[in-house]
Amino acid sequence: MLSEFDDEVGQAEAAEQAYLTGGDLASLDVATAIWQGIISRPSFDLAPLDVQSSMLYKASRVLLRHYGARGTDQDLHPAFEAGQRAMHKMTPDSADLPKVLINLGNVLTARYAQTRRAEDLEGAIAMYRRALEAPALDPIDLPKCLGNLGGALGTRYG
Repeated sequence: MLSEFDDEVGQAEAAEQAYLTGGDLASLDVATAIWQGIISRPSFDLAPLDVQSSMLYKASRVLLRHYGARGTDQDLHPAFEAGQRAMHKMTPDSADLPKVLINLGNVLTARYAQTRRAEDLEGAIAMYRRALEAPALDPIDLPKCLGNLGGALGTRYG
């Protein structure tokens, strides 16, 4: 990681962990604000692509988590944008690409639940399918991805 971001990344990850282990919503708010600050900084675009994609994925994941916990609509669009930016900075064989695709599918599923726009559901299905086809899909992520795809298909055809 870049030394410029190390302290903030550590703070964001610690705050997210505090939320995950204790349900502290204020910690999730802190993690969300830190990630948004990191990825919106002009110097962020100068970081190596793998660092950018990793941080964008983490930011997207936290924004989606924040949406789920707080129900704040303004988190979904930035979560989607950060996930898309992460995806576009990765090579097709990147080890993290399946996680990014699954997360993007989850963002689109959440957005579909809010808007009922068919293109969001179709986009989620496409992301889950791409994750399943990715050469670097970790077997640990396979059940989650299949379950998410099954849920999205059930919504489409149910």
